[in-house]
Amino acid sequence: MGQGFVCKTALRAPVMLAAVLASLADARAENVVGKLGGAGDMLYAHCLSSDLYARGICLGYVEGVADAGEQEALAGASVTGASTLGIWRWCIPTGTASGQVRDIVVKFLRENPVQRHLAAAGVVASALQHTWPCRP
Repeated sequence: MGQGFVCKTALRAPVMLAAVLASLADARAENVVGKLGGAGDMLYAHCLSSDLYARGICLGYVEGVADAGEQEALAGASVTGASTLGIWRWCIPTGTASGQVRDIVVKFLRENPVQRHLAAAGVVASALQHTWPCRP
């Protein structure tokens, strides 16, 4: 009977540790993503960070906006087949790597610091439209 207790306790420790670590990771992600929804300057800082986690947040955010625009096109919201998000339209060439899309956004933010205070999603969409405008 004593061995059963030890065995159950030994199995609970890794499960508890995993649960604690997962909750910390979720809290960190929620905190960062919430801040990114506010302004392009936070997105820019994350994109330039030496921290891999922050750069991953940047890449995920940029790809999320690009994918959201593509989904609008696939859902028929765009009659031209262009990716759209609100007032922005862009046509990313087939085969473009996600890292390249991130680099375009970083370049746009570096060259247009006056726009960094704007909402991050709008800044990403504006950078995509500026770089890859749709041909009529």
